[in-house]
Amino acid sequence: MVDWDLISFVNASKPRFQILISLNGKVSTPRDLADEMNFPISRISSVLAELSRKKLVECLTPNRRKEKMYGITDFGKKILNEIHEITEEKH
Repeated sequence: MVDWDLISFVNASKPRFQILISLNGKVSTPRDLADEMNFPISRISSVLAELSRKKLVECLTPNRRKEKMYGITDFGKKILNEIHEITEEKH
């Protein structure tokens, strides 16, 4: 069953979508994501918090203050795959 609310949530924000794509297959720090996407680190941090609350990404090093590592969850991969399938159906 497709979770349209979450798909809409991810698609409504370019940084949300880009972070999920970037974390699909690797882990990264907020600083590395900010550099990769050319967004301020404050924006990346807030988007990671949003995605974490929705269980789409997770902090792999929650006890660290700096250089925290983030990865996509299995649920995040599922939502990303659903977005890709919907996008492919349109073309």
